[in-house]
Amino acid sequence: MTKKVGGSKAGYIYLPETFMKFHDAVSEGIAQDFQYSDGASIFTINIFQDENHTLESATNSIASNWEAQGVQNIAGASIDINGYHCLQIYGDYNNGTHKSVAYVIQGKKQGGNIHLVTFEGPVDFLKENLGYAETFIVE
Repeated sequence: MTKKVGGSKAGYIYLPETFMKFHDAVSEGIAQDFQYSDGASIFTINIFQDENHTLESATNSIASNWEAQGVQNIAGASIDINGYHCLQIYGDYNNGTHKSVAYVIQGKKQGGNIHLVTFEGPVDFLKENLGYAETFIVE
């Protein structure tokens, strides 16, 4: 069973019902619109507040932040999910046992928001659950 999580400005995704609302203390001071965790993995839905960001500059900003935090093997791809164009980046941490995956998504409206959906957690869990990103919508 899944539930719809998120908000009208940041967007929505469907997650397993076992995920509960969560606030990452490490991200204190950073706008975290919606975060959910099962105790081992974290899903975040957010938007870029800076209107000067492009899809590419927002993605580069995330990659730079990850490098500063020790994320390794950062790579990316240009993909479409659920009718939205996005840039996906991913990298390893905790000696490769965990992965961060970010979808930087261009809103469909002219001048629309740049949305961010990130997943962090054990590699096996993420392999099984990355499909939830494909449920992203903005209403």
